[in-house]
Amino acid sequence: MISNADLELLGIYACRHCNSPDALFLQSRTLKAHTTRKHSASCTQTNSDLLQSTYRHADPNAWTQTLQWLQTHSITPPSFPTNLWQTIRFKTQLEFFTTLHHVHEWILDASSPLDDAADHPAYQTSPEPLWKLLLLLETLLLHPITDGEPKSPDLAILQRLSTFRRGHISQLYLQASSISVVPNTSPIHFAADDDPCPSAQSLADSDNLRSAYQRSQSALPTAKMTPEVTQRCSNLYPSRVLPCNTPSCSRSSSANHPQIPLSENLLYEALSKLKPGTAGGPFSDLTDVLKSYALYRPAPQGNKTMPRPYTQTFCRILRLILSNDIPKSIVPFLSANRFIALHKDPADDSKLRPIGIGTAYRCIAGAVIMTLYANRFSSFLLTEGQFGIAISGGIDFLLHFAQAQLHQYIDRPLASNQAPHRALLSLDITNMFNAVSRDAAR
Repeated sequence: MISNADLELLGIYACRHCNSPDALFLQSRTLKAHTTRKHSASCTQTNSDLLQSTYRHADPNAWTQTLQWLQTHSITPPSFPTNLWQTIRFKTQLEFFTTLHHVHEWILDASSPLDDAADHPAYQTSPEPLWKLLLLLETLLLHPITDGEPKSPDLAILQRLSTFRRGHISQLYLQASSISVVPNTSPIHFAADDDPCPSAQSLADSDNLRSAYQRSQSALPTAKMTPEVTQRCSNLYPSRVLPCNTPSCSRSSSANHPQIPLSENLLYEALSKLKPGTAGGPFSDLTDVLKSYALYRPAPQGNKTMPRPYTQTFCRILRLILSNDIPKSIVPFLSANRFIALHKDPADDSKLRPIGIGTAYRCIAGAVIMTLYANRFSSFLLTEGQFGIAISGGIDFLLHFAQAQLHQYIDRPLASNQAPHRALLSLDITNMFNAVSRDAAR
């Protein structure tokens, strides 16, 4: 990676804050003007000032009380796994985008040190309460309709947005927390070959291996998360054993991490690889929401010249996450998972496949890293015989290769009444992926 000093020898001045190809300048004074405009070294407004300057008609005391509540409140995941995003109109989605953009801007402003921070309480100077507000935003505004609200999802969300802008965040939180999930008492159903969609085996026989894999995964029903199921899943993970002479892994500060050159084009590429309709994270947060937000373009259809108003702000939020420049107290929430388990065997409901679904921000940050370093990952892993990560069509290649070997060295000799030239060994190691040592794999 080229350092800023080397770039300056070439007459190119890079912004160390943006760390992006979009922030390269040919004159030092242009870089200075950009830094002054976009990355003020300090902040002159408290958190209450930031919020009040956005929503001027709200009661200042309401937002102050909200910041105090967020600073001391330990947020917990909601009881519902998804939200109303797919049921609301585009116009309502735009209203949500505006509010999401406001919270992003508050975090970016609050992440700069306050000039007179010592004269104010922590909830006025730290970005921590604003990060909590961001992680809870979809829970607060997009949760399922509760008693007393309009039956229309659009009207209900517009009503919540009005409550949000008045600063009554704890009211929205209590409303979302009041939702109780009705236990699923329906019998467990496993997909069969006579189901409306083709079976996984039929797809595999037609060499449509990717669809066959997706079909086999969708055919696994979700287990009811009873205490017994939770304990069974916990038993799948053995106790951690550190390898000899291996230092323990600890979280280091952002200064020790190389800066990831996140550009808007890189973000577009990473977002394009995200599958739509994925399940919600621990705070009922959806990657579809953030993807639509980052890619939104307020222009007539077909006009690609208009800029996307939220992309740059979203990039800056991701840079804070990727550089670990976030409050330490937020890390457990940002890295949290919604835990579910799938039934693997219709004859034995004790065979489970545990799955953790991360927050939408964590998923997108991971997609950015995978997109940026895909070539490095593949060049390293291919030599180790790993075809499942950053290798396009890797699984298809392995299956076709095995089929070709089977035909050449086993099927053909047997068809000629000759002994096979090779043997095919298939191994199925019990609980391998759950039991493998993460420390040894580093």
